[in-house]
Amino acid sequence: MFSEEAKKFIELEVANVDGRADSDFVVEDVPRKIFCLEQALKLSEHIERLSGLKESIVNQIEYMAKNKKVDSIEEFEKTAQYLELFIYLIDPENFDTIRGTASGNRSANNSQAIPNYLYTLKMIDDEKQVGYLRSSYKKAESYKNYSDMFKVYGNLYYIRNEEAHSVRLLSPTQEWQYVRDLLILYLEVAGHYEQKLATEINRTDLMKETRVEEYLKEMKENYEKEASEKYLKYIVLDGRQTNTNSKESLVSLIRKNDNCKIKIIGNAGMGKTTTLKYLAYTDILESKGRTPIFLELREVSMVENNILEMIGNKTHLNCKEEMVKKILENGYINLYIDGINELYDTDLKKNVVNQINSIITTYPKTKVILTDRESNKITVTDNVLTYIIEQLDDNKIKDFIKNNTNGDTELSNKVQKLVDSNDSIKNMVRIPFRLYKLITIMLRGKDIPKTVEEFDILFRNAIIEREVEDKASQDADNLLMYLENIISLNQKEYSRSELIEVISYTIKDRNLSNTASDDIIRLLLDLHIMEKVSFQTYRFVNHELQKTSEDKKEELETSDVKLEGII
Repeated sequence: MFSEEAKKFIELEVANVDGRADSDFVVEDVPRKIFCLEQALKLSEHIERLSGLKESIVNQIEYMAKNKKVDSIEEFEKTAQYLELFIYLIDPENFDTIRGTASGNRSANNSQAIPNYLYTLKMIDDEKQVGYLRSSYKKAESYKNYSDMFKVYGNLYYIRNEEAHSVRLLSPTQEWQYVRDLLILYLEVAGHYEQKLATEINRTDLMKETRVEEYLKEMKENYEKEASEKYLKYIVLDGRQTNTNSKESLVSLIRKNDNCKIKIIGNAGMGKTTTLKYLAYTDILESKGRTPIFLELREVSMVENNILEMIGNKTHLNCKEEMVKKILENGYINLYIDGINELYDTDLKKNVVNQINSIITTYPKTKVILTDRESNKITVTDNVLTYIIEQLDDNKIKDFIKNNTNGDTELSNKVQKLVDSNDSIKNMVRIPFRLYKLITIMLRGKDIPKTVEEFDILFRNAIIEREVEDKASQDADNLLMYLENIISLNQKEYSRSELIEVISYTIKDRNLSNTASDDIIRLLLDLHIMEKVSFQTYRFVNHELQKTSEDKKEELETSDVKLEGII
């Protein structure tokens, strides 16, 4: 980047190799620090707000090396921006704050900010020195009791404020001394953050080959389009860590650890996929130097089942497997893997789960967030924290209705009134997908069920339809046939043997392809249609379906409660 002439100029000015430097402070290991400075300026080109930094500094150094005079202090002195570059490296949120509060006409030569930046970067050890640097800049001699580097800061601050406040014009000698001190500052900060620079440059070079910007733009647009079309706005769902019972929110849990490994579990319709997509979307918006990769395991097949290849072939990434391994090794991407439960072939599921386990153990710097059904037995278990999504409480129901009625207050109130009218209906819609389905029906002005049983049939059919179409579950395709025969037994509870008998009879009677009875029972549990009462004993979650004919007859004779008029 710098010409040999410029490198020699820098060395002569700061290392006192020929007696030219007129200060007690001599910079050591100059060639290494010049290389670090070059890396820093190279990195600045990839940061929108700092994109002009390299040209200004390089051009001025080259000019001074050739002409032996200062061309423009204003162009050379980009000190605040230069220090912001390193804040970007060590504290992205702080950099975002600086960037967010910067007005369009904010001067890059913000000398008032420099002491704070130096303290943030740990180039100044004592916070008191920040205030001292500001308050005593007119007394350059007062820095004599401090370290050599602090004297450089003091001299820079003193001269900059003298010039900025038009107290006096700088003489050529003062300008030259000022530039020399700037060079020292630039070299010392770059050398201090050598490892951080190397890591970020490596990441930038690798990710350049993956066309990340295009991929992130498309991913963001797709999420926003889907959310808009479905009128779907995410609410933070409650849950708990299975091993601690902690109620810490999932978002907080993930943000606390950049390299976390978390499995999100829950039954069908609980919002696992929606949550995962939202987390990946916020990852894009926060832009912390890692690329979120969203993988849907239902796209995996017996032919195409290499997870590393799936990452490499992801839209616009086009990486070979060896490149993917380097990216994972350095923690440059965050993996969001949806739907272990959507792998229906046992051998295929075992293969994919083994691959995911390998990624988790082999690449500790890579964040991995994945989803699965609660009852899945072939799943990722090692080195992951399991987070179970819980049903909506009353407050979450209100939030969900408010957020997902497209700003229609009248509709929101109508849905809330219906949900509050009957405890059975409210308990049904504690499953987010059911509540979303109800809102969608009312939003589109379709007929609303008149009884609790009709609501159950609506939600049951909707989630089975979703399971068949969106989740591609072959077992769910015939689930209504199994349900019809189970309900016809007219019992409050069912033993495992009774369910297996009904399932076997249905397969034979309807000439269905043979299916493991336990898979069907597990699906009924996953879809929250049935629940376990005790060991090998089950019942319908909606108690209306459990009631015998005699129960229903007695209830009709004694109850006048109807939903008409409420809806």
